[in-house]
Amino acid sequence: MARILVVDDDIYTLKTVEAFLGSLKHDVLLAKDGDEGVQMALQHRPDLIILDVMMPKKDGFQVLDELRRFRRTQSTPVLMLSSLDQPWDREEARRRGATDFLSKPLDRNQLLNRLDIILGRQL
Repeated sequence: MARILVVDDDIYTLKTVEAFLGSLKHDVLLAKDGDEGVQMALQHRPDLIILDVMMPKKDGFQVLDELRRFRRTQSTPVLMLSSLDQPWDREEARRRGATDFLSKPLDRNQLLNRLDIILGRQL
């Protein structure tokens, strides 16, 4: 299965997504902030990064910009998450190179559908 990095400052979201992805037999890596997420992405080269938009210090858009500057992560698919479902957020995510965008709270069926689409393209 795939190696998936989840970057979110909310421990509940991290643990919920970890349990769901683990039940699907994916190798799940967790990062609690943007800096840790970038480091882990560069070190572990995940097949997919699930990235929260609203985080302290460095938001998800800043993290995405940073990931796209490195050769190792510039083509890694990134699924952005946000509790604010605003058209601007979706447009900004795509403009900066995100693969897809989902709103919180996460719907497992939607997440599974997006995983199938994104990972099906590369695996």
